[in-house]
Amino acid sequence: MDDLRLISDLKHPHNWYPDARVIQRKIFFHAGPTNSGKTFSALKRFREAKTGVYCGPLKLLAAEVFTRTNELGVACDMVTGEERRYAVDNLHPSAHLSSTVEMLSTTMRVDVAVIDEIQMLRDEQRGWAWTRALLGAAADEVHLCGEFAAIDIVKKLVAPIGEHVEVIEYERKSKLTIANEGLGKYDKIENGDCIVCFSKKSIYYTTKKLDEYGIKPAVIYGDLPPSTKLGQAAKFNDPEDPCNVLVATDAIGMGLNLNIRRIIFNSLARQTELIPNYQALQIAGRAGRYGTAYADGIATTMRKEDIGTLKEILAEPIQPIKAAGLAPTFDQIETFSFHLPQASFVRLLDMFMAVCSLSDHFFICTVQEMRALAEMIEPINLPLKVRYTFCVSPLNIDHKLTATAFVRMARRFSTGSPLTYDWLESVLQMNESPPKTFEQLAELERVFGIIRIFYSVIISSVLRSDGRVPVVEFAIP
Repeated sequence: MDDLRLISDLKHPHNWYPDARVIQRKIFFHAGPTNSGKTFSALKRFREAKTGVYCGPLKLLAAEVFTRTNELGVACDMVTGEERRYAVDNLHPSAHLSSTVEMLSTTMRVDVAVIDEIQMLRDEQRGWAWTRALLGAAADEVHLCGEFAAIDIVKKLVAPIGEHVEVIEYERKSKLTIANEGLGKYDKIENGDCIVCFSKKSIYYTTKKLDEYGIKPAVIYGDLPPSTKLGQAAKFNDPEDPCNVLVATDAIGMGLNLNIRRIIFNSLARQTELIPNYQALQIAGRAGRYGTAYADGIATTMRKEDIGTLKEILAEPIQPIKAAGLAPTFDQIETFSFHLPQASFVRLLDMFMAVCSLSDHFFICTVQEMRALAEMIEPINLPLKVRYTFCVSPLNIDHKLTATAFVRMARRFSTGSPLTYDWLESVLQMNESPPKTFEQLAELERVFGIIRIFYSVIISSVLRSDGRVPVVEFAIP
């Protein structure tokens, strides 16, 4: 047991990243609210550098940075959990890379690393990825972009390794006004409006209501493919396109370039709890965009009775972040398995969570989703690394189709049979007709979720240590 406690000692995670520790890194914290230009400044330095990596919170943002960087004449590749794109091709990697934060390679040496939305290190599910990027980015310069609330915790995390944080403060470039009353009715929706919803059901309902008023909105939410979301964003931003109203989830709060005049909160609660003030402020701050027709922004609510609550939430001071997320690494789980060779993967996770130790500056992220996937494929004979890869896949298993396909994929992999597109198509039995109902759309989204894990597993099996794909390239016809 003493050996297990030693392995699961998470009090000094900076020691996990030897490639970063041999560099005397310079840390720059670009701190400011939304629409303040902080990320713009960091990306400018990223593109000026000989080599660089951008780490974003969303696939959509990674794609946006990839596209814009190449448009500016700087060759840039892109890496996300299920997609690889190249400025040239996979045999000629670019010196610049845009990725989701989970895909950062901590062994890839670069001149400049940009870590966007650094305050996400407080997130209960994904916070570990920002902590890992902060401590593990092997870059001469590390540029962090985020809220003032993250400054203190960042300084505390890098203090043990003797790194200094230079804070560059930004102010919002355009005015943001909180309306005096809620909208009340859908017939008051105007061009440039964005209705923010906190559930897919709410998105469907809102879209249907707008349709009754003859409004055909753009729609952006998590389960849509990145290319679809980019297409919807482009339609909304195009003044020549009749699609000038947006319905979206809170994901728009994380830096997407959208020409929004007015943010309308369809609700202020996620499930039964009010959204935290830092999230409400980030979402509201997407209203107004410097240098566009909607330079000044307005935030309001759909329900009249919610406007007072919104004002109260936004008036609350945002508390400094107290702790950053950590999660067990594969190496730690593997070492655990050496000491407990008969233990199942689920048992290894449970034991690790039970005996791990942390300092006051860290918390352990939830592993419930990983554990649920692990239980589903527990009877299947898989190497530990492959099992771990399956269990960290971005998959929602709340439907029989998704769960069945996930298990069949793991079982086929275990037999050594190839995971091919033809096989996947036979499993999914896809209907190629465009969806005409919300149920058909939901079914298509589940299919896309399975395709995502299909590519995640395939790509992870051919990755080099620097996070780039070698010779093998996969694409859906």
